[in-house]
Amino acid sequence: MELHRDQDILRNTIDSSLDMIQVFRAVRNDKDEIVDFIWILNNKTSEKKFGDVIGKSLLTLNPGVVDTGIFETFKKVVETGQPDESIRHYVHEQFNGWFQQSSVKQGDGVATTTRDITAYKKGIEMRISAARAAERRIRKLEAEQQREIFRVSLSTLEEERRQISERLHNGIGQILYGIKISMSALHYGLDESVFKNAKSYTDKLLKDAIDETRRISHELMPINLEQFGLKSAIEEICVELSGSTTFKFNIKGPYKNIENYLQLAVYRTVQELMLNVIEHAHATHCSINVEVNRTEILIAISDDGRGINILQTQKADLGLTSILSNIKLLNGDVHINAAPRGGAVVNITIPRSESIIV
Repeated sequence: MELHRDQDILRNTIDSSLDMIQVFRAVRNDKDEIVDFIWILNNKTSEKKFGDVIGKSLLTLNPGVVDTGIFETFKKVVETGQPDESIRHYVHEQFNGWFQQSSVKQGDGVATTTRDITAYKKGIEMRISAARAAERRIRKLEAEQQREIFRVSLSTLEEERRQISERLHNGIGQILYGIKISMSALHYGLDESVFKNAKSYTDKLLKDAIDETRRISHELMPINLEQFGLKSAIEEICVELSGSTTFKFNIKGPYKNIENYLQLAVYRTVQELMLNVIEHAHATHCSINVEVNRTEILIAISDDGRGINILQTQKADLGLTSILSNIKLLNGDVHINAAPRGGAVVNITIPRSESIIV
């Protein structure tokens, strides 16, 4: 009576499982080789899938177990006593899905627990598909951003070339033409006072041509930056641009060890933002702070002007647009905010190579 009760408890426990629980007995030939398995136990979940199959052949009802390797796995478990756990995509007979199956030796046969994980696998596949789609969208967006940065850089380069051409033609070209006219007026036997006046005028034109050439050369490649470094170059900009706006500059950290291309990037960025303060903010005071550390360069520029509308300014100022694009190319960040007491605050972060020792 007690044994019968224990068997009922065991059977009810097995039947309560949502997994398929099955027990198979090996069928052997005259050479004692396993050639098939027959069902000797199925729980309720298995019966719903297989029907009444007790005592029937596994290979007859589910021949797909051969192609998927399940039959060989069962044989190996029986012959070695080593349990197995596998995940398989089974698309034979009445099944079409993913299954996780545990197999253990049970006498001269196997006991299996099989769980349908199709929904779980589809969920994973959907997440992977969504992640790949998101990655494709990100790559597309990055490509579009790169094309936009290239377009802006190319437009900026062409604008700079146009401005240089214009200054050479209207500036130095006109001065040189004036020198040519002045020189053509000089001839043998000219009155001394007229000669002196013509010579003095020619000397002035030559000086103007030299000064204009230096200015253009300085804009193309700041000599002071190359010869004396970043601190001196920015201090020179402050002196040159000071007028209605007073500039205060401070730099700290090992700025002398900044890579050359980053020094030029910082210089051009500060220069363009200072020009922007003069042209758009109409500020009376502007503070420029540069901080250099091992991993990044921090630039903070604040003024007491009328603030900045970055979208409107970008449309009107190709130089500022180019600077912002260059910061993106350097993997940097730009944040523009209103100052507490009026004006604007621009904070720029430019990462450095981690291998640089400062």
